[in-house]
Amino acid sequence: YTDDNYSVGFALNLDYQSVTIRQTFRNVPFWNNPANPQAGVTQRDVNFDLGRPTNSFGYGATIGGMYDITDMVTVGVMYSTKQEFGEQEYRVGTNDILNYNGARGVAGEYKLDLDYPSQAALGVAVRPISGLTVSADVKWIGWSATHDEVDFEGPANSFDSDGDGTGDT
Repeated sequence: YTDDNYSVGFALNLDYQSVTIRQTFRNVPFWNNPANPQAGVTQRDVNFDLGRPTNSFGYGATIGGMYDITDMVTVGVMYSTKQEFGEQEYRVGTNDILNYNGARGVAGEYKLDLDYPSQAALGVAVRPISGLTVSADVKWIGWSATHDEVDFEGPANSFDSDGDGTGDT
């Protein structure tokens, strides 16, 4: 919608993402004996090598508006919803997921649920003279809603902690 001083727009977003991850996660808690919680927890580093890209489509929405306060000053705002994606699926080899204390992720299919966070922005543009525009904006991105905790699933018995070839943690 557009008027002399303001305009508002809305978009449905169709998204595409390609994800590869090579990351070490430090101090991941592992139960020493899941059948006996009193045995305690050991902190271990885990290496993820999901270096072969996988792709998925997603969706979301964006709304925004601009308002001309004067002929020289315009203010704009926007909000974009969380962009929802399907699970990324990876075929993982035996040593692609490695615990530095000796555990190995077993080969198989792993799934990663990784969405893109919602965003909000506010901007101001000033045109002090003809042909010159000075602008500034600030953007908030809600990373903690999508990246604070990421769901990652693997085959049953995904880690072999004692090297016998059978997942047991």
